[in-house]
Amino acid sequence: MVDRVLLGKNTNSNLGYSSESPGYGLWVSEDGVNVESATEAQLLYRTDIADSTSGVVSANGAIMGVKYRGYTAVTTDAGGTVALTVVKSWPKTDFTVGGTVYTPLCLAQMGKTGGAATTQYGGGWHASSGGGIKAGMLYFVNTNYSSTHSALLCQLPASGLASTTHRIYYAICYPAI
Repeated sequence: MVDRVLLGKNTNSNLGYSSESPGYGLWVSEDGVNVESATEAQLLYRTDIADSTSGVVSANGAIMGVKYRGYTAVTTDAGGTVALTVVKSWPKTDFTVGGTVYTPLCLAQMGKTGGAATTQYGGGWHASSGGGIKAGMLYFVNTNYSSTHSALLCQLPASGLASTTHRIYYAICYPAI
């Protein structure tokens, strides 16, 4: 059995460290690979990668991070619905690796911004006490929204919330690719 986890001081020369210039953090190597002699390609996780690190060519140490966040305001019609709407679009190149367009992790939540209520609704449907749909949001990602862009789309049925402005809050995250 080999040591696969290193927390603290790292002097592994394969990662550019030495006893004179050590690295500090957490490293986890692949099964069967000693973390103290692992190469960058043999690491499953590492915390020494910073925004300013250059030459990073693998996803080792990648964590889920937010690429885009914000909100899009939408207003329901007299019937309380919003047709299929683009919440956020992004260039396909943002999530393309080796010619493959990956689907990012997309999180969305709907919040009412008009009137006295400040109710927040997550994705999905929310039933009224009578069993009917009170409000909800269906969202999905279309990686072929256009020839150059992907998009997060939503549709709202919100009976009882006619002519009401909502904010669709979103976070588009890097997938672990």
